[in-house]
Amino acid sequence: MKHCPHGLSKGWVQWQNCIVHFPTLCKCTSLCLQAFSGTFADEKREFGNPLHDVPMSESMLSSIESALEDLAQGKMVIVVDDENRENEGDLVAVAETITAESINFMVTHARGLICAPLPDDRCDALGLHQMVPNNTDPHQTAFTISVDLRGGGVTTGISAADRAATLRALVDESKQPADFSRPGHVFPLRARPGGVLRRAGHTEAAIDLARLAGKSPVGVIVEILNPDGSMARLPELIAMGQRHDLKIISIEQLIAFRMKRESLIVLLDSFPYQSAEGDFTAHVFKQTTSNQVHVAFTMGAWGEDDDVLVRVQSGDPRRSIMDEMAPDYQQRSTYHKAMKTIAEACRGVLVCLNQRPEDPSLLDAIV
Repeated sequence: MKHCPHGLSKGWVQWQNCIVHFPTLCKCTSLCLQAFSGTFADEKREFGNPLHDVPMSESMLSSIESALEDLAQGKMVIVVDDENRENEGDLVAVAETITAESINFMVTHARGLICAPLPDDRCDALGLHQMVPNNTDPHQTAFTISVDLRGGGVTTGISAADRAATLRALVDESKQPADFSRPGHVFPLRARPGGVLRRAGHTEAAIDLARLAGKSPVGVIVEILNPDGSMARLPELIAMGQRHDLKIISIEQLIAFRMKRESLIVLLDSFPYQSAEGDFTAHVFKQTTSNQVHVAFTMGAWGEDDDVLVRVQSGDPRRSIMDEMAPDYQQRSTYHKAMKTIAEACRGVLVCLNQRPEDPSLLDAIV
């Protein structure tokens, strides 16, 4: 039996109430569910635990709100990631408002490869397939085939003006695959659905920042190099930000910003569920960052200051939750012991975390 491991709620019961009642899920519930279900599992937690303190001093960083204001005005910001990941900083801009002057600044002062993070559905609409069939990049950066805009004043495609025009065209929903030549001088990146809550990379950060700034969710990113060609680390990034009046934020900040304001799960249905141990209420919900469907079984009612039994059970990725609860499944006793204990106490919660990437039949199976 577990209580909230993060200490974010007033007490054990408050956390359980968040799970049981579901209509709007508080920060604590989202964090707990994410921690238990492994939202970052497919990324091998490449960014680390977003609950940990930011490893750099907060005084070094601007607020997400101020960065969004700059992005909405067509300015750029510096986004840094974790020292345990790439430990680099990127200049990030919004593709919708990108200018030749901004591209020239990126080429002159950042010096890295200019890329365009796009949502996966936009990549599909433009026929932007993966650059290689077998991606062996350590961080699974999803490069598509590079492109240039056809027409629109674009000539060779490499000039700052040409690349800015191509980037803006990637946002234009009237553009079709035939409007772009392949290969080209702009490198689209396919972002993971769910943004930084699914993959804590600069690709997803750019998409999230553009969306949160009220713009089309297409970004422009470029790695920042030192004048000698080495990767710029935090001290150099801070100096660059001060020199050019650029705000600096971290991906960890962005994760925390989204988790504070967004729910990671939505209720699909609640209904009575009769088990051998007693009458429960089943609550089926879905993660907003994936297609995973989870279920919680509750019994009884309680007040804010009552102690409540809670079991958080991680499922087998090879089977549906309902398969695991079947009489012939070898771990059946784990679930049913929890239900029996809850029934004896006349109140409690069994949270079943589904580890299968998709389980569309779960709702039908449990009814």
